[in-house]
Amino acid sequence: WWNKTGVLWMQIESINAVTHARKLAKPGVDCLSWGPADLQFNMASHPHHPFQTDDDCVRHVLQQLADTDIKLCYRSYDPALRNRYIDMGVTVLLERAKV
Repeated sequence: WWNKTGVLWMQIESINAVTHARKLAKPGVDCLSWGPADLQFNMASHPHHPFQTDDDCVRHVLQQLADTDIKLCYRSYDPALRNRYIDMGVTVLLERAKV
């Protein structure tokens, strides 16, 4: 039942998890995800890491997931950024609802 109806969505919240995203790309995982604020705290403690921006991280994770069926979710919070991340290859976007 679970394999047919469930979704395994994993939250990435460290630069180490971004760097090793391929290790998280196991059979059964449907989506990797993070939002801009989640990762920034950890990135700040690694000022010399090659990935210095969320976009650097997005590009790296997308490369790591290229030969898998796993989706990448990004919380842009801004509909104006939608095409930017779609063009990068992000397949799931979370945005703030306009009320």
